Amino acid sequence: APELAVRDVRINAVCPMYVRTPMEEREVGWEAALRGVTPQEVLAGYSSTTPLGRVAEPEEIADVLAFLVTAPSRYMTGSMVTVSGGAHLGFTVERRNT
Repeated sequence: APELAVRDVRINAVCPMYVRTPMEEREVGWEAALRGVTPQEVLAGYSSTTPLGRVAEPEEIADVLAFLVTAPSRYMTGSMVTVSGGAHLGFTVERRNT
């Protein structure tokens, strides 16, 4: 980023975690097979360690990317934007049915 900033080129990264995509579906299947559980159990585990309580939809990641290529982010460079629903924080979330 520093080398290209002098040429008005901004470099930023988006770091998603669990996103509902065909690639993630394949990975969940592999993980389930390795662990001897169902894919639904793997996804439930992902959700329980995500404070927002779910896996992201691709559009939610795309929204962040759209922001990074528009004028409101024009003063950002060298940033890594984590889009994880809080999963990167390492907490298990207890959901309460109310």
